Amino acid sequence: MNVSAFVKIPGRDLRVDLARGVALTLVYVDHIHGNYLSDYTLQRFCFFDAAEVFVFLSGLVSGLVYTSCHLSTGFGACASKALNRCSQLYLAQICLFGLSCLVLYPFAARGVYLPSDNLYSFLETPLPSVWAALTLAHAPGLMCLLPLYIVLIAFTPFAIALLCRRAEYLLAASVVIYLVPQFRPEVTLYFNYPSLRPWSFNPFAWQLLFVLGMLIGSRKARGLPALPNVPRWMIGTSLIGLAALLLLRCGDSPAFARLIHTRALRDCLSQLPHPLPFTRKSNLELLRIVHFLLVISVSRFLVSPVLSYALRLKRLASGFIRMGANSLPVYVVAVPISYAASALTLGSRGNRPLMTLVTVAGFALMLATAKLVTFYQASRGAGSPPRGPRVLLAKWKAFPNHVSR
Repeated sequence: MNVSAFVKIPGRDLRVDLARGVALTLVYVDHIHGNYLSDYTLQRFCFFDAAEVFVFLSGLVSGLVYTSCHLSTGFGACASKALNRCSQLYLAQICLFGLSCLVLYPFAARGVYLPSDNLYSFLETPLPSVWAALTLAHAPGLMCLLPLYIVLIAFTPFAIALLCRRAEYLLAASVVIYLVPQFRPEVTLYFNYPSLRPWSFNPFAWQLLFVLGMLIGSRKARGLPALPNVPRWMIGTSLIGLAALLLLRCGDSPAFARLIHTRALRDCLSQLPHPLPFTRKSNLELLRIVHFLLVISVSRFLVSPVLSYALRLKRLASGFIRMGANSLPVYVVAVPISYAASALTLGSRGNRPLMTLVTVAGFALMLATAKLVTFYQASRGAGSPPRGPRVLLAKWKAFPNHVSR
């Protein structure tokens, strides 16, 4: 049995699930405070990180799913599907807030506090914090991603309706909306709890990345090539740009310096401000999105072959595919796990064995969550309830541990 069969979505692109599973893992690793393993993730070598990958892939999947729905059943069914998904995301956000509080409270009771703004307001003002979480006004730390998705999915049916008529109009409107917070950073979603402050991800900026993914997914849904043919000169230019951005991003790395730096180049790089301008994450500033688009422009020749090859590593790929196929429940579990891992290793930055052990243990819990959700979906079949513990045990033993190509 292949992975497409047990996720119950015919024709599912396993490469997308694989990429989302890897992105979830990178998000988890990057958000353990003081984790030395984050020196080997995307954010160390690129001006973007796994969050951009995840939002883009979510847009791609949304474009594929909602375009098919719009073309087959019309706008009303598409809007109903989006509303149902928003309700799922909202419930997941509430569960995420509750689980995070349950994890953070025992450590806070022992005097262990993580360095994050407004993360512990539920201890200072419990009732206002709960009310603000229910209204999505309070989404501190890693809890800020799902509110962004709720906004993006809410406008997806309208974007798809425009996309199916004049895709260039949707892209132009998205670019204009993106440029507004670049010139006026205060344009964002503000709330008055506990003080006037924006969401960590500005929807007016991040919608551009989602729309770009949506355009590609919509093309696939209509039987068109995901990406238009890119001239060779553009690929060469993109590779040169990627090399230059890699040099800027890793210029302070001693190992990188020993490989290619000259004294003149090192002196030049040392004069650059740190952090570099146009790299702030909240508004998805220009250097971040340009770097990501350069990677997308060469993805057909670099990223897609890597993902296709990774699918052949069956046992390794199957775990990431399960996580990508069940990204919402895995994310809800991964965030509290990252908080627990950060609290357990707080003050042990130099203790690499402990950090490795905690990171691997958390990753194992994420894999277990994905497998449990997949098993639950498989056990219910076409909607029928499980028929007893013996049947479930037999299905568990027969559960596929491999991925076919």
